Parts: sequence; C-alpha cells; structure tokens
Amino acid sequence: QAAQNEPVIAERHIQLDIWEQLPQISSHETQQIGACIHDQGAPLVNAQAVVNVSTDGDRTLTYPFDLTDSGGCSFLTLDPIQAPNGTAVDYEVCFQGIGDGEYCKRDSYLIWGNAEEQIGATAAVEQNAETVQEIAPVLDVWELSPQLSSTDSQEVGACIHQSGQPQPNMESRLILETPNDGVISYDGGPSDQGGCTFFTLSPVEANNGETIPYQVCFINKYGEQFCEKDSFLIWGNP
Repeated sequence: QAAQNEPVIAERHIQLDIWEQLPQISSHETQQIGACIHDQGAPLVNAQAVVNVSTDGDRTLTYPFDLTDSGGCSFLTLDPIQAPNGTAVDYEVCFQGIGDGEYCKRDSYLIWGNAEEQIGATAAVEQNAETVQEIAPVLDVWELSPQLSSTDSQEVGACIHQSGQPQPNMESRLILETPNDGVISYDGGPSDQGGCTFFTLSPVEANNGETIPYQVCFINKYGEQFCEKDSFLIWGNP
C-alpha cells in the first residue's frame, strides 16, 4: 500500500519589531507604542497584538492593538502613568493566532521629568541616596524607522540612566552590521544632559526582508562599556 503524502508545513521566519515614541516621559504625557511583524520579510496584515504594561513589579495592564496595516504595523497610545521619576515601565507586545505560536518581544521606557511636587515619594529616596546600593545603568535604544528602504538614512537614539538619573558626558559608539559593506562604526560624541545621544546612519545596501543588527555602547571615564543591541528591517526597495 502506497504511503500517504504528509502535508507540508511551511517554516516561518518571524521578525517582530517594537518601539516606543519617547524613551523617557513624565507622568502627564501619553506614550505611543509601535509594533511591526513580518514573515520571511513579508508584512503580516490584519494580525492581532496586545501589549502588557507593568511598572516596577506592580499589577500588569493589557491593551489590544488595532489589526496590523498593509505594512504589518500597528500603533497604540497609552494613557499617562502615575509614577515617580526613575520608574521603569516594562511592556511586552505579543502577537497571537499566527500558526500555533505566540510571538512576543519586551522593551521598556523611563518615567522622568515630573515636577518635584508631583513626586513627593522620591524625596526620601534622594535624601538617602548615599545609602542606596549602586545599580547597573539602564539603556534605552530605538530607531526612527523600524523598516526602511536601501535609499533611506536611519536615525538611532540612545539614552543611559543610573539609579533613575541621566548620565551626561559619556562617550558613545554605534556598531552596524551590514550584509555587503561589513561592520561600520559611528561615533556619537558625549551624551547630553538628558543622558542621550543620536546617530544618523547612511543608507544600507541590502535586499528586502534583510535584518540589519546594530549595537550602541556608552563608555564611562574608566573605559567601562555599557551596550544594548537592536535591529531594523530593509523593506520597500523596488
């Protein structure tokens, strides 16, 4: 008896990109979250995502996105979050109903810029800052366009904070991995008073659907490096 042909299941290569509009905001500002999803470089249209938002271990709130558009992207505006300066807001975007899997990615942003009277709870923390154990710096890295063509330049921003405080005057560097031109290094100069620096990247020659990874590093006066990786997608070439 002839063996029955088993159905062929196409292998998925899911690329999920998420980002926030502002890496640091105050408690009276709204935040926009963006998410794009692609399978083998092609946008997944009408896909459903949710975002789970939490602050410093507090309860988690879940918000649904609209269905993704023709570019595989969707956007959501979050209400202001009442929290002291230095609070990390963690969020996770999850796409469901794509085959048998669930595809999720995490990121975070920082509450910063509240007036002193808005954050009375932090006064005691500031008074006792000398007794608080030093924690590792927190990096936020984002690109202006999660997907772009090979004729477009890319803008990348990065901020560094430690114990909720921006870290100015730290040297910065971005390492970009390209498929045709190898590894390219960009110097961003010292971080500004908000602990941030910005890079303008030249267009990257690559095929539609190729992921371009990059790493941003801040270097302190002792030569210690603090780095964060991210990537963007080449899409829209003729």
